[in-house]
Amino acid sequence: MTTETVENEFLRDPIIPNRAHPIVEVLQGYDARVQEMGAQLDTLGSISNAEMLRVVGNYCGSLPGNLARLGDFGVSPSDLLGIWEQVGNTFAGFDTQERIKILYHLGRLIINCHGVADSEELGGLPGFYFQSGAFPKEIKQNQAGLVQYAARVREVMNSLDVLRAENMTPLIERTTDIFGNALSPLVLRLQSFRIAF
Repeated sequence: MTTETVENEFLRDPIIPNRAHPIVEVLQGYDARVQEMGAQLDTLGSISNAEMLRVVGNYCGSLPGNLARLGDFGVSPSDLLGIWEQVGNTFAGFDTQERIKILYHLGRLIINCHGVADSEELGGLPGFYFQSGAFPKEIKQNQAGLVQYAARVREVMNSLDVLRAENMTPLIERTTDIFGNALSPLVLRLQSFRIAF
C-alpha cells in the first residue's frame, strides 16, 4: 500500500448503520417474545434443528408475514448493519454455539423476504422456509421467478462484499458472518435448481 492509499482509507467515511430501516421497527416488536423464547430454550438444553424450528415458530411465527408486508426494503451495506445491530439487541445472548443457528435462520428469513419482495408467485417462500428450513418442492418449476429471486439475493451478496472491504468492526464482522453463512444454503439450493449464480 502506498502512503496515499493508506491516507485515503482513513479519510473514507465509515458506513453508518441505518437505524431507521423498517425491519428494525419490526424486530423491536419481538423483544419480549424473543426473551421468552430464550428462557424456554434454556429449559430445553440441546435440541435438534427440527425442535429449534418448532420453538422459533411458536414465538416468532408471525415474523415472516410481518417482514413480507414491508414489501421491497433496502439491503445496502448501511441497511444490513442497521438490521443486524437490532438483531443483536433483540436476540441478545443468542450468539452461543447452540443458538447461533437461530441467527442464521433469521438471516435467511430476511434474505428470502428481500428475494421475493416483487414476486407474487414466490411470496409464500419466506414463511415456508422459516417453518421448514427448506424450499417448497414445486418452486423449481418457476425458473423465471427463481432467476428474479437470485438477482435480488445477489444484492445482499454485493452489500456484504462492500462491508468485507471495510475496516472490520465487531458489527461489520458479525453482519458479514451471519448473513454470509445464511446465504450459503440458499445459493447451494439455487445452484441445484440450475440457476446461475
